[in-house]
Amino acid sequence: MAALSVVICNKKSRIIFARQFFNITRMDLEEYIVQFSRGVDTCKEITHFESDKVRYIFIPIESLYLILITTKNSNIIEDTEILKLIYRLIQDLCGAITQESIINNAFEIMLGIDDIVSLGYRNSVNLGQIKQYLQMESIEELEFKRKKREQEEKVKKELAEKGREFDKQRREKKFNNNSISSSSFNFEEDKIESKENDNKENKELVIGKKKNKKKEEEDNEENKNEKESGKDNDEEEKADTKPKKKGKGGLKLTKRKNFG
Repeated sequence: MAALSVVICNKKSRIIFARQFFNITRMDLEEYIVQFSRGVDTCKEITHFESDKVRYIFIPIESLYLILITTKNSNIIEDTEILKLIYRLIQDLCGAITQESIINNAFEIMLGIDDIVSLGYRNSVNLGQIKQYLQMESIEELEFKRKKREQEEKVKKELAEKGREFDKQRREKKFNNNSISSSSFNFEEDKIESKENDNKENKELVIGKKKNKKKEEEDNEENKNEKESGKDNDEEEKADTKPKKKGKGGLKLTKRKNFG
């Protein structure tokens, strides 16, 4: 067997970066790191030690550890060369090796480690070749970048369309509010105008009633005068038609005039 995994962790056994060359579960990997943190304190002059299952070869980097986990029957000299080459690669990519720089360059570090180790064994490459490989563009990478660019453009178009739709809805809402306020104002004007018309009609109706009443009074006065004048005429006619007083014998005798 050969190399199993490359791990970068801090002194509190928190894993920052890990690249496995064989199928290792997360639980098994965390267990390996816990065992490493327990055994590293006993290593003062050497940079490797073994547990019940695996061997640890490590390089301390300030508050971090670069660890190569291998099988116990692996070639320790070759494993040490692998670890040193990985360390130089990380230095070249990150400059100052810190937790933030490792996280920011994790993808490039992973690709470089894959060029160094294949199926747990070292490839015959040096640091210059690895840097050249990292600068080369593969078909898969170009396809990945193309898809990512298309997705970003799609998201931008969707956001722009949503923005235009939002502006349209806002303008329509503002227009509707203005229409409602203007219609309310017109309604108030119509209400006031109809009220004024009603008042005018009521005034005209009152004036008309007064005129009709006055006319009726005049007509009644005229009728009364006519009745009175008619009564006087009747009395006169009655007086004129009163029969004359008859004499005795029924006829009034007149004196005979003597002619001769």
